[in-house]
Amino acid sequence: MNIREKIKQQKEFRKISYYELAKLSDMPYNSLMRYLRSDEYFDKIQFSTLKHLAKALNVPMSFFFDDKNDYISNASLSDTEVKIITKYRDLDESAKLVIRKALGIR
Repeated sequence: MNIREKIKQQKEFRKISYYELAKLSDMPYNSLMRYLRSDEYFDKIQFSTLKHLAKALNVPMSFFFDDKNDYISNASLSDTEVKIITKYRDLDESAKLVIRKALGIR
C-alpha cells in the first residue's frame, strides 16, 4: 500500500471528509486533492505536509513508510481507544512502566 492509499484508508477509518482532513492538516482542500490524485504532485510533497497529515490522522510518521502496517486500524476500537494506544506508543519507557503498573499489567 502506498502513502496515498494509506492516507485515504485512514481518512475513511476516521470517518472524516476530505474537507475536514484538509482543515485538520492546515492545507487548502485543492492542494490535498491534487496530492491524492496525481503522482506528479504527490512526488513533490514536502515532509512538513506529511507531518501535518500524520497529525490530522492521528498516526505516527512511520505509518506512511512502514510496510508492516502494524498500526491499529481495527474498526472494533473506538476513536478514544485508538487515541489512548497512539499516545501510549509515543511515551518513553519509564512513562509506559508507570501506566502498566497503574493498570496492573507487567
